[in-house]
Amino acid sequence: MVTRLLHETPVLALSHDEFTDWLYLEWYGAPTLAQVQESCAIIGQVLREDNTQKVLCDISQVVHPNQEAVQWALTEWLPTVRNVGLRYVAWVYSQHYIIGRETFDRLHVLLTDPVVAAFDDLASAYDWLQQQA
Repeated sequence: MVTRLLHETPVLALSHDEFTDWLYLEWYGAPTLAQVQESCAIIGQVLREDNTQKVLCDISQVVHPNQEAVQWALTEWLPTVRNVGLRYVAWVYSQHYIIGRETFDRLHVLLTDPVVAAFDDLASAYDWLQQQA
């Protein structure tokens, strides 16, 4: 990936992948709900400005996924950003915390737009996202 850093917070590096024209969200640490909401507001603004349809959401470096934040992102934030053109999200699981994975698995199947697919590794997520129209 060749990325250009657009914004950085204490829990997120938001980059644009120049080759594929999608956003790469690299989450890390132990984000709180407030940090996730603040970061997602910035992501939403970038999606509106850049008209980007795809996001690679990598939480593999999150050491303690916040179940409340995962639920908020899937049930409230993702349905609203589809209105600015987001169509596909590739989600890379955290390898550090199984409960966050269970929350994600239970909720992401309820989404049809945008399409959300989950992966155990970055390479698989990248390949899937590249194949989406």
